[in-house]
Order: sequence, then C-alpha cells, then structure tokens
Amino acid sequence: MTDDQIHWFSIKPAIEAPVKTNKIPRQVPEQAWYMNPAFTILIGGILPFGAVFIELFFILTSIWLHQFYYIFGFLFLVFIILIITCAEIAIVLCYFQLCSEDYMWWWRSYLTSGSSAIYLFLYAGFYFFTKLQITKLVSGILFFGYMLLASFSFFFYYIFGFLFLVFIILIITCGEIAIVLCYFQLCSEDYMWWWRSYLTSGSSAIYLFLYAGFYFFTKLQITKLVSGILYFGYMLLASFSFFVLTGTIGFCACLWFTRLIYSSLLRSTQGSTVNHVCRGQRKPMQKAVSSVAAVRRPTRRCHLPALPGDEVLVKVNELMSIETQITYSYYSLPFCRPDNLTESAPTLWQLLHGDRQQRSPYQFEMRVPKKCQIVCRVLVGEKEAKELMEKMEDEYRVNMALDNLPLSIPIRRIDKDDFFYQHGYHIGEEHKRYFIHNHLSFLVRYKRDIDTSASTIVAFEVKPFSVKHQYEAQWNGANSRLSTCDANSNRFILSSDSPPEIEVGEEIIVTYDVNFEESDIKWASRWDAYLSMTDDQARWFSIVNSPVTLIGLSVAMAMTMLRSLHRDIFRYSQLETQNEAQVETGWKLVHGDVFRPPSNPVLLCAYAGSGVQLFGLRNVVLLTWVLMGMLAGYTSSRLYKMFKSGSEWKHITMATAIQFPGFAFVIFAILNTLLQDENSSATVPPTTMCALVLLWSGIAPPLVFLGGYLGYKRPAIEPPVEINKTPRKIPKQAWYISPVFSILIGSIFPFTIVFIELFFGLIFIWYHQFYRGFGFLLITLVLLLVASAEISVAFCYYQLRSGNYKWWWRSFLTPGCSAVYLFLYATFFFFAKLSIVKPVSVMFYFGYMLVVSYAFFLLTGTIGFFSCFFFTRFIYSQRAFG
Repeated sequence: MTDDQIHWFSIKPAIEAPVKTNKIPRQVPEQAWYMNPAFTILIGGILPFGAVFIELFFILTSIWLHQFYYIFGFLFLVFIILIITCAEIAIVLCYFQLCSEDYMWWWRSYLTSGSSAIYLFLYAGFYFFTKLQITKLVSGILFFGYMLLASFSFFFYYIFGFLFLVFIILIITCGEIAIVLCYFQLCSEDYMWWWRSYLTSGSSAIYLFLYAGFYFFTKLQITKLVSGILYFGYMLLASFSFFVLTGTIGFCACLWFTRLIYSSLLRSTQGSTVNHVCRGQRKPMQKAVSSVAAVRRPTRRCHLPALPGDEVLVKVNELMSIETQITYSYYSLPFCRPDNLTESAPTLWQLLHGDRQQRSPYQFEMRVPKKCQIVCRVLVGEKEAKELMEKMEDEYRVNMALDNLPLSIPIRRIDKDDFFYQHGYHIGEEHKRYFIHNHLSFLVRYKRDIDTSASTIVAFEVKPFSVKHQYEAQWNGANSRLSTCDANSNRFILSSDSPPEIEVGEEIIVTYDVNFEESDIKWASRWDAYLSMTDDQARWFSIVNSPVTLIGLSVAMAMTMLRSLHRDIFRYSQLETQNEAQVETGWKLVHGDVFRPPSNPVLLCAYAGSGVQLFGLRNVVLLTWVLMGMLAGYTSSRLYKMFKSGSEWKHITMATAIQFPGFAFVIFAILNTLLQDENSSATVPPTTMCALVLLWSGIAPPLVFLGGYLGYKRPAIEPPVEINKTPRKIPKQAWYISPVFSILIGSIFPFTIVFIELFFGLIFIWYHQFYRGFGFLLITLVLLLVASAEISVAFCYYQLRSGNYKWWWRSFLTPGCSAVYLFLYATFFFFAKLSIVKPVSVMFYFGYMLVVSYAFFLLTGTIGFFSCFFFTRFIYSQRAFG
C-alpha cells in the first residue's frame, strides 16, 4: 500500500480522551441501594418504553391482527421522541453515577436505555395472552421468536441510533418522492411506471458520486493516479449500492401504492376484469387502470368505490345525548348483534372521546334495495326495559357511519327551502309511554362513474319508525314472514301507526329497509350539506365587527397614548440642564422602580411559561403542546433569573411543568371516575390512564427541564434603567385606575372578540353538531392576540403615568381575566341552552369548561404580559428615554 493510500485511509485521528487516564484504577466507594446498577438500569429502561408504549400497541395490532398501518408520521415522531428520551435518561443517570464517584459508566450507559427492550418483550407477552387467540404451539413459538428478535434489535440499535435515524429518513424520503411522482404519472395516463419508480429514487446515486468527486478535489490531497483510481473505484461501488438501495425503496413503495389503490378497485365479474375508480381521483388516472395491473378477485366485500352487489360495511358508534353529555356503547343496550362483532382499533382521540366503532347487524349491498329485512327478535326483560326507558327519557341518539359518513336525518327548515341535518336518530319516543324505533328506513345516495359503473357514497340518511310487527305461523328467524311488512305483498312501513310499547315481556322485532338513489353530488363535496347547516351571517358579522372594534381601539391609542408618549420622549430629549432633567413627571417619575421584581415571581413566571406552551394547542395538536414544553421552560427560567439571581430555576421549572397539566389531569381523573361509575364508553381504562401519565412524564417534564436549563445558562436580562434601592411610595390612585376596576373593564375587550365564535364552539361541542368554521377560528385567534396586546399596553401606560410602577401582575391579569367572562358565559349557556339535570353531567360540563377557561386565562394573560414587557423596555430604553 502506498503512502497516499495510507494517508487516505487514516485521515481521521483516533478519539482522544479530554483528560489523562490514571494508570492505577481508583477504588469505587460503596454505593447506595438506589445507585445499584441493576436498580438504575431497570428504572431507567421504563422511560424509553413509556415513549413507545401507545404506538407499540397499534404496531402489534397491525402486524398480528393483519390490519392496515398508515400513520407513519406518528411512527417517525415517536422515534424522534424515543431518541431524545434515551439520551436524556442515560445522561441523567450517568451524571448521578459520576457524582457518586463511580466511573464505570460505559456499559451502564448502554444498558440503561437498552433494558427497555425487556419491558417491550414483557408487554409483547401480555399482548399475546390478552389480545391474540393463538393456540398452536408453532404459532406461539413464531410470535415469541419474532418478538425476541425485535426486542434484541430494540436493545442493540442504541449504538447506531443516529445512523439508523438517517436511514429511516432516507427510506421515507425515497418512498414519498417515488409515490408522488408515480401518482402524477398515472394521472397523465402514463402507465409505464415500473422503471421510472426505480430510477426516480435511484438517480440520487448520481448526485452522491458527483459530491464524492467534489470532495476529492476540495478536501483530499491525493496526487497519484493509482490512489485516485482506488478512491473513485470504491465510490463508484458505493454509489451503485446506493442506487440499488434507493431504487429498490422507491420501486417497492410504488408497488405497494399501486397495489393498494387498485387492489380494491379491480374486480372480476363474469370472467372479465372490471376497473373500479379510486376515491377522489381524476378520470385520466381511471383510464390508466387497465394497463397498470390485471387483478381478479371473487370476494364480494370491498372498500368503496364498489360495484353493484358488493357488500358495504355499516358501523355503529356511541350513543350520545345533549341532555346528559355522557356517551355509551351501542351494544350496552339490548340491540341486535351481528354474528361477527368486531371493533375497530381506536385512535388516542377516539379513546379519550369514547368513540367506539363496531360492526352493525345491518347488511348493505351496493345499489341493491332491500325491503322488510328482519334483523332479530328481542325479548324485553325487566333490566332491559329499565335501561331503554332511561335512555329515552334522556333523549339518546344512535350514531352510525357508512364509508366514514355519519348517519343523519334531514329536517326541512321552516323559513328556508333547504334542510339541516340531525346527527343520528333517537332510540325511541316518550309520550307518557315509551315506544322504541324498531324499523329503520335507510336511504343511501351514491355517485356513479360512467366509465366503470363503480359507485361512491355521498349521503347516508334514515327515517326511524315504531311498528308492532306481527308474523305468520311460527317464528323462523330472518326467514319469518311478517304480516305487517312484506315486500312480496307490497306492504311497507310508511308511518308509526301502531308503535310497540316498552314493557317487561314484550317481544320486539327489528327490521329495516335500504334504498339507493343516484345523486349528482361529487364525492369531494359530500360533506357540504352537513357543514352548511349553520347560518354564517352572524359569524361574518362578528368577524367584521371585531376588526372595527380593534381599529377604534388602535385609533384611540394612536391619538392619546402614542401621541402623549411621543411628546414626552421628545420633551425629555430636549432638556438641556441637569436641573431640568431632574424634574421628572409622568411615567418617567417611576423609572427607578418600574423594573423592580414583582410579588410572587415564581407563580408569574410559571404562568408566563405555561401560556407560551399553550400556543402549541392553537390547532388542538397535543404533540405540539408537549414539544413546546422546552420553550416554556426556557421562558420561565429566563424571567425568573431576571427577577432573582439565585439558583432556584429547578423549582420554577417544576412549577411550569406540572401547573396546567396537573390541574387538567386532576379534573380529568375526577370526571373519569364519575364516568366509570356511569359505565360510560368515554371512560379511559386505568391501564391507558397510567400509560398516558407515563408517556407524559417521560417526555414533557424532561423537555421543560431542558428548556429551563438552557434558559438559566443564558445571561440574565438586564433592565434598561437602574433600579432604586428604596421603593418609591405609590401616590393615591383614582378610582378608575384601581386594580380591580381596570382589570375587570380591560378584560371585557378580549372576551367580546371571541364572543360569537364561542357560542358556535359551545354549540358544536355540547350539541354534537358539525363544526366547519376553522377559518373563522383562525381569524378570531389573530384578533384575540391583537386585542389582548393592545388593551394590556394601553392600561399599563396609564398606570405608569399615574405613578404606579407595579405593572407586572396587572399586565397579566388585564387580558387574562377575560377567562372569568368566558366561564360566566358558559354558565349562562348551560342554564339557557342546555337541559342537563344529572349531577354527573353537570360536573362533566363545568369541569371541562373550567379547564378551557383556565387555558384561556393563561393564553391571553401571557400575550398581555409580554406585550407590556417589551413596551416598557422600549420606552425606558436609552434610545427613547435618554
């Protein structure tokens, strides 16, 4: 090997230790029990497992129950959080180990995070015995063999965590770009996607080789021809390997994508291949279907769009009521059950909301009408009668879904020639006696594609009836012949003339009709009818009225406060003599006390940090709120260091981390206990509750502490003017400048901005209606930010002019106390618009509204606080103050 070759292979020197290693090992002192290696490793391994616990459940479900797993974005985020958690817990325990004079950290740093694989394997065993129904020995060995391999990989990958992360990003990027370009290619009627899908991602190897050439000529000093050939030979081999790897990823991604979108769209009917249409796709892509693949499948069940005769799945959802606000499972009542009762794996939101989608006993076939179909016969006992009558008294409604489209009842408006849609249908009717809706007349509207005859569902409606069915001869299940409803004799249900009364021992026969009607509604517009049921005139009036109010407030501030402030700054800058400069008036009078630390700075800093973190909930994204914890800790610790130069940043960081989540968790735990006593479907199981707490404790507080540490390490924020050693006496204030009056008056303005939108939000939440005003919500949020900042700055300025320098808390409370008006309006809405009488439902309503009001208090208060903070620093800065 030549000298150039040796130089090329040894460019990077060995990693040197930052300190010199002793020749004789130091004796490790006896460690406390809680610093024992086995104890710290097992405890430390809990947090990484807690970070992946929830996602692990869905991954196991997708693998071993053969379900689709499509939320790879969540998987990637969980992987990022896992890396952060592993690094944090390993560093923390390593630090405490070194503090105890134990320098043998190499293996423990590896095993601390790696031992989480033990919990992963234990959970896999728990999943095997509780969720799976595997009985064969070979199948059990297969399961545990694969899970053992997965656990070992989970343990081993910490060495190459970042390299693995880059590899994951590479796979996602190659797959996404290949799928996107493949989709547009098919839309342009070009079906030759095989090679292009491979070359799209694989061509990145060209750029890799070009960059290797750039690196050769700019970073290396190889002069010999043989060494150059050796370098480019190896890089050519590496580039070809990269070409094969990325090309294979892109090809497999496109293969999976095309098989996914076409496997359920291509059907075999009478020996010919029929091409289905993929939901929401354009016609050029439809024409390319026949050239992409030829798939023959004899099964009748399919995903929509579907051909005539294909089975479409109807799902039942929770029972809900605006009278109680407590949800129950559909099969908690004595309703008919299908032979194969399956439940869809709920998402985290569905789990917390009580949304449980299950298979219904109603069987639909696309464009095949059915009349007088018998579902089952129910014998009403004493317990069943009591449950049904209680749910009817509380006006419970049944929710169903077909192709993710909710079941609704169209109701004509009195003053307009259109309809609004009621979500679900009532279980029955109460008119001194109780009558159950045992006959459902479904109407399914569909949009038919002319080229393929495939249909997509654009509306799902129902008309419920109460009919006391009679049957001829003996009962023969679904084959029984009814005298009250018979398609052969043209006897159909058109009204509830003879309803069946709920009584003990009563026999109730459940039937249904289903009709299909072609519609001109496009699939992409099928939600318009549901979302247009609210009148937007009042909302537009609110949106227009709020900017007018803000413009008036801004003009008033410009004409009074800003003009006066500019005049004061100009006058102070024109003072020529020292005696003239010492004659201070107005807000300049308190310049030596305006930045004096407030009372109870810990709580104020925690409030400000929590308010900053709540900005992550502006789109109701829980993950964003968790990640904003770092910024919250950074903000609170920097503010506290400005107030006090002590080392108590840990206390303020802890207060920031647990303040709002702790309050919300206590309310949620109390309400969850009450819902559990009511056997509600919205009850979160204890295991899930513990998992959520574990997930939060392993992610959110460490991020807050990391932000607090970074904020405390930054230099303290220095006030623009020197603070007097002796506090100045505050003169007697006028009644209209008093804290209580100014706070209560000032907090009205932010509330008026959100007043109208708050009404629609409460209607959406507590009346279980559809909400479509996310654009209105965004505009209202922007107006709220501006209003909170302006009103806080205005009141702060007039407070300083009156000689009162204690502005810290008042700047927070002035806009923040608008939450009081919000809660009072929620109370008015409760007594004026709702008919809730159950104590549990009352506590449920006010508990959640209390959490919303507290979050609103933190959010608006933080806006006002920082607005006044930057305003005061500006007017007392050297540039403005002189």
